[in-house]
Amino acid sequence: MLPYGQRISFAGRAMLCEKNMGDERVIDLVGRIDRALARIEAAATSPAPSPASLGDGPADDGRAAALEAAHRALRARIESAISQIDRLIASGETG
Repeated sequence: MLPYGQRISFAGRAMLCEKNMGDERVIDLVGRIDRALARIEAAATSPAPSPASLGDGPADDGRAAALEAAHRALRARIESAISQIDRLIASGETG
């Protein structure tokens, strides 16, 4: 048992379980998840950008509108991909 307040990373857990699992892909995946969580935690604790850096000022030059359009296009592609994944899963469950 770890002392209160300490935690073991996913990669650490994976190393502890390596003898039992024997699947390097799972170990690699757990490491990737651990690194992604570290990036999320770093972003969550970093200060929010100032409104001026987001393109709300006079020096915007249309960048905010371009960013919004790119966001909408990316969102549509993600929604389409998720729908396709849902259809594949559904067809696998019935097939």
